[in-house]
Amino acid sequence: MNANQALYPIREVSRLTGVNAITLRAWERRYGLIEPVRTESGHRLYTDEHVRAIKRAVELTQQGVPISQVKSVLEQQAETEHLNQMAEFEELEARLQVALQALDMPALQEALDSLFIELDELSVLQLLGRFEQLLVEAEQRIIWESALLPRLYSRLRFAQKRITYNSPQKNILVASSPNLNSQLASVLAALWVLQNGMQPMLVAPNKELPNMANMKALQCQGAVLIAQSSVQEFAIRGKEIYPALDCIALLMRPNLSDDKVAIQVEQLRFSELFRNGSLL
Repeated sequence: MNANQALYPIREVSRLTGVNAITLRAWERRYGLIEPVRTESGHRLYTDEHVRAIKRAVELTQQGVPISQVKSVLEQQAETEHLNQMAEFEELEARLQVALQALDMPALQEALDSLFIELDELSVLQLLGRFEQLLVEAEQRIIWESALLPRLYSRLRFAQKRITYNSPQKNILVASSPNLNSQLASVLAALWVLQNGMQPMLVAPNKELPNMANMKALQCQGAVLIAQSSVQEFAIRGKEIYPALDCIALLMRPNLSDDKVAIQVEQLRFSELFRNGSLL
């Protein structure tokens, strides 16, 4: 579960779904229909996904499906939806590959339009993260960045506007090493940071990392460091990198050498970023 997603008490869920609290508890106890999050004191909290499932359960009962069978129907529907999404994902991936190989900008733009319309945000980031590591030919990278960067910066701006500023904000530095001149990698990582309810602070490619005094002034509580193959690419004369902060080292093509630079979490391949929940 994403630690930053909304959680609703049972009274609010009753208001949103029209199902009273007694019925919700009975559905949970008798049929295992919904498994809410529990607080330390035992109170039930529900996610947006729970609310959607309850609304769908209501629709099914209104269509004549016995409540005892609703969970099975919902699971079957979820499996069918997952298979359909996988097929759609693979078809869009193939379209992107063909367009890139042919250096066909109109076809690439059309495929990207479909990608952003038809897939959810996390699936989009997963696919783009994988492509970012596969592109090695200069011509393909030029056309890829020309088509994609304007879209990502636009999404980055809208995602920033959606952050709730009423709650304490967690600023996270996002930087790529001098060995890796990739705007796309940095923007994709920044979008992941925003997906987790945090504010990315982007360092321009080929710029040195800010020192700890700068980080304190920026109120950064962590960092996402993107490297070609080793976190050593960020080291200056063997100095430690933000040993007092939580950091994620994202390696595009990791090597097997041991890194002596202090970081606080396990290193990840870049593509693994979008397969995990909140890490900072």
